[in-house]
Amino acid sequence: VVGGILVLLYFYRRQRHLRAKLLAEQATDIIPESSWQIMKRLFVLAIPVSMANIMMPIVSGIDLGVVPQRLIDAGYSVREATTLFGYLTGMATSLVNLPIILTTSLAASLVPAISEAFSKKDMGEIQNRSHVALKITTLITVPAFVGLYVLATPISELLYATPNAGGPIAVMSLSIFLLGVQQVSTGILQGLGHTAIPMVNLFISTLIKIPLSWYLTALPEWGINGAAWSTNIDFGLAALLNMIFVRRYIKYQVPWLELSKISLAAFAMGGATVMTYSFFELLLGGNFAVFGAIVVAIVIYGAGLLITKAVKDDEWQAMPVIGKRLKKRSHKD
Repeated sequence: VVGGILVLLYFYRRQRHLRAKLLAEQATDIIPESSWQIMKRLFVLAIPVSMANIMMPIVSGIDLGVVPQRLIDAGYSVREATTLFGYLTGMATSLVNLPIILTTSLAASLVPAISEAFSKKDMGEIQNRSHVALKITTLITVPAFVGLYVLATPISELLYATPNAGGPIAVMSLSIFLLGVQQVSTGILQGLGHTAIPMVNLFISTLIKIPLSWYLTALPEWGINGAAWSTNIDFGLAALLNMIFVRRYIKYQVPWLELSKISLAAFAMGGATVMTYSFFELLLGGNFAVFGAIVVAIVIYGAGLLITKAVKDDEWQAMPVIGKRLKKRSHKD
């Protein structure tokens, strides 16, 4: 936190001349707001924006208050309930959070981009930027979900030295896709100025999760996986409600064909990953087999995208790292 504050202060001091320039160019008929008015507007804007982006802490808080006790009610001992709860929150949730870092950054950068297009009343640009953001989200989260699902137990063994977290990890892997869509759709709505809608949708989905966690966790045949499924439903409902409003405000149409192509490439990757892991496990052992399977998965997924043409040539060139190389090659050709 201290480091972040120091970085912000550094850039604030470095760009102070921009504030002076803006004040000099300010029209004389514009009455500047007082500090209190500015603070009031910031709080009115910041509260719903902040509340809509704390989904994981809210979910963790609900699980902490509900899941351990309901596991005990299902017949587990206190020690067993604590261990199972650790599998869910300390292991499965941690792995889900890794790919979500990318979509969190994408959603944050999307807000000013959508806001700029909205201020110009350029609906075409709003739709285009929303489409690109959601497509990138799908390209990232779908293979991450499939890969984590098929390698849940080996990854649990590799990272946590126990295969027992494999079940919650496999179930929670679906949250990668659902939470990614929820975050990006939240960014779109906030960029359009509808900051309260994602917050309300978050509260609605949270209210649904509480009784689901209470009921599903206590089922002996579900146990900790029931708590994981309640989290999936929570994220899925919030994402669905957000997308309903996105479609309402910008007439967004889900590109089902592109989504099907990406899913096909990801599922082909999943099948190849399972076979590769089984083959390498016999030769190298489980831990090395995980790394080998991941490398093969990346290659198969990239090949699947090329074969299905899920990503267009101009979209490939817009991507970081590989985009620059593709542009240079196309210029040479």
